[in-house]
Amino acid sequence: MENNNNLITATTIQEEESKKNDLETIAGAMKSYVLQENDDVLKRKISAIKDKTLLRRFFPDKIDRIQEDFVIEEIKELYKSRNKYLKIYTQTILEIARSNANVLIATAKGTSVTIITKFVAQKIDEMDHILAKSRSERAKSIARANDDLEKYKNIDYLYEIYLNSIKTSAQEYFDWVDQLLHDFKESLNYKVKI
Repeated sequence: MENNNNLITATTIQEEESKKNDLETIAGAMKSYVLQENDDVLKRKISAIKDKTLLRRFFPDKIDRIQEDFVIEEIKELYKSRNKYLKIYTQTILEIARSNANVLIATAKGTSVTIITKFVAQKIDEMDHILAKSRSERAKSIARANDDLEKYKNIDYLYEIYLNSIKTSAQEYFDWVDQLLHDFKESLNYKVKI
């Protein structure tokens, strides 16, 4: 189970890292385009307005006004386009942040699974050791009771009652151990789901 979770975590981390690298490349190109390309276009548009003579700037004719209005509309469209690209750039940066967070979560999850798996394995070993010791002691106790039983072989009713008591006690103990193991496994299935 641990190897499978580590494989999933490693795969998730690799996928997220690859996605993040792709997004960073796209974001860098978008930022460069938005800041540089649009600035060049904007400078050319403003330069076209400034290149007019002083007289035409202060006293434009109808064609100059139409051209200026057209340039102003182009500049507005340029800013709208720039804002659109900046929104996309911002979304890309947010996606990079999400990808970084996913890598951190996957890493933490892998670490948590490893820690939990080691803890559970340790508890299973402890429980197995305790139950093995308990079974051994219980078997010795039943063997001693069987040895005592031989003393009452001549008294039929006492022999039967004692024999049934030993059988019942042994059966109850081993049923209890089976139930304990079952409940322990159930609690692990319930608590360790990640």
